[in-house]
Amino acid sequence: MAASIFKEYIGNRDREVFAVIGVDTGNEPTFLNIVSIGQLGEVRANMRELFQSVILSSSALIIIGHNHPGGSMKPSEEDPVITEKIKKVGKMLGISLLDHIIVSTADTMSIREKRPDLFG
Repeated sequence: MAASIFKEYIGNRDREVFAVIGVDTGNEPTFLNIVSIGQLGEVRANMRELFQSVILSSSALIIIGHNHPGGSMKPSEEDPVITEKIKKVGKMLGISLLDHIIVSTADTMSIREKRPDLFG
């Protein structure tokens, strides 16, 4: 479900977009927020901006996602780093990270499926 939401809202952007979906304790989405819009090949995720909307919506869980305008589903070297950072900040706040999804106009990829060690 989250992959299709990200694909619909940010998959066809011409620049990288980083977004978050908040999820309640019943596994229902509570919001979708675009955290930042970057350059053609990169985007920065500010922890303050990301978690502000999560806290205000009282979400218990989050799914993060960003697009790859070029269409490649290969995670960048930075993708696992930002995933780990968000997981650690979320843990301090009592908010669990469910997945990090990469999307393009044609495809989606779950970092959790490719790198389950990041979510253990």
